[in-house]
Amino acid sequence: MSEIKNLMDDAVSAMPALERGSIVKGTVIDVSLDMGVLMDIGAKVEGVLPHSEIPAIGGVSVGQDIEVYICDMSGTDGHPTLSWAKAQKYKEVHELAKAFESGEVIEAVITEKIKGGVKATVKGITAFMPNSQIGYPPVKNIAETIGQTVPVKIKKFNQKKNDIVISWRDVVEEDYKKNQEKFWDDVREGEVREGTVKGITKFGAFVDIGGFEGLLHIKDISWGRTENVADELRIGQKINVKVTKLNKTKNRVSLSLKETTPHPWDDVNDKYSVGSIHKGIVKGILEYGAFVELAPGLEGLLHVSEISWAKNSKPSELLTRGQEVEVMVLSIDSDAKRISLSLKNTQENPWLAYAQKHSVGDVLDCAVTHIVKNGMTVSVGDGLEGFILLKDFSWKKRVASASDMFSEGSELKAKILEIIPDEQKIYLGIKQLEDNPFKDYSSGNVVTGVVTGTTKDRILVDLKDGVKGFVHISQVADEKTENLDDFTPGVKVTGVIVKVNENTGQVEISIREMEKQQEHETMRQYYSTESTG
Repeated sequence: MSEIKNLMDDAVSAMPALERGSIVKGTVIDVSLDMGVLMDIGAKVEGVLPHSEIPAIGGVSVGQDIEVYICDMSGTDGHPTLSWAKAQKYKEVHELAKAFESGEVIEAVITEKIKGGVKATVKGITAFMPNSQIGYPPVKNIAETIGQTVPVKIKKFNQKKNDIVISWRDVVEEDYKKNQEKFWDDVREGEVREGTVKGITKFGAFVDIGGFEGLLHIKDISWGRTENVADELRIGQKINVKVTKLNKTKNRVSLSLKETTPHPWDDVNDKYSVGSIHKGIVKGILEYGAFVELAPGLEGLLHVSEISWAKNSKPSELLTRGQEVEVMVLSIDSDAKRISLSLKNTQENPWLAYAQKHSVGDVLDCAVTHIVKNGMTVSVGDGLEGFILLKDFSWKKRVASASDMFSEGSELKAKILEIIPDEQKIYLGIKQLEDNPFKDYSSGNVVTGVVTGTTKDRILVDLKDGVKGFVHISQVADEKTENLDDFTPGVKVTGVIVKVNENTGQVEISIREMEKQQEHETMRQYYSTESTG
């Protein structure tokens, strides 16, 4: 009897000391019970693992060994309640505790951005990473780290308060600083390095050129104007950049992408000779013209006078920003970095074409487009305008203003007087549609007219065909004439034409000159008779 008792005592003393919170290895002995999976955990009674945990384990079978956590000693009908999930978590927490004590580097998955930092999971446990510990140099856009797996160290571990603080910075800062020193030892101004675009801002991009992020300013991306950095670069893109400036004191490196390619002005005379035609993009529109980009960093001026053959055109009405145009190079000044361009010279000159289709003397159907001080412009077809001067309105009537006879939109016929393609001018006349009533009047001819009236210093005379003439008071006689009372309407006067003014429709006559000519003729005849007698 005493021997059996001793054996039982030995068996009990050999049993592990089990208590709530212990992790033990158990063996499945029955999976058919409603209350759960029955397991031998080396205790006086079997433990019970709830059926709800079986899917997480991946299924169980009789004889299978499983590590479980003792939740309580008699919670399931007097049997200890077991948990596989809590055993796993306990092991993870234990591993975290060891990592904290040893300073071991472990992996964390960043899951959520919160106030002051981010949440992350380490071995299935939620931890907190402050903003100051998110990478090194500190990450500029924390939202971009969500979902990343990063190396961390545990800075704080309090299992009871469920307080775990981790640091990504502690892992990478030391390596970063070592790389920094190596970078500053190796880097040289002027060298070209391959880099990776790490960040994009309104003012440029940050490019990693071998353990160091330099600034590629927006003005150094292209020889041309860059409006939006994101249109030119993308995160992760590999590019070659030139190191243009180093400042170790401020820990700054300036980079240039454009300086890895030749400046467009270097070979401008070879590529863009005067008279050559090229495609370009309208980059800016001003009152006096537009700037056209022929290549990145190479812009020429398209003056308003070179945009269209039409006069008085506005650049904003003919061009749009971003429009592709074909232009001709007019001139290049490499020293001043200026190129003059022409759009109209790439198109047919409508003035030359018009001169080939029409001739002086052609009669056109026109419409008044503008009335101006010295005449009016009229449409002459093919989108062009001609000009009629006031002097070409009438042979006999002096016209003070075109508005006395026409208004804008009035239709009329006119004869082409002159076409000057180089000056983009076409002159027309209305009076030329009729015969010139002055063709029979020239200086020195004797004419007779009828007095129609007088002014203070003129005798007004009607000549044939409705032509008007006048005799100035100084041309009445050699002696000074005090008044013109003797020249009443209806009286005929004869005189010599002194001047014909077709523009004013007036013929100037001199009675005095007529009398002088008659006196000279009389003297000539007298002396001629004496010499023959």
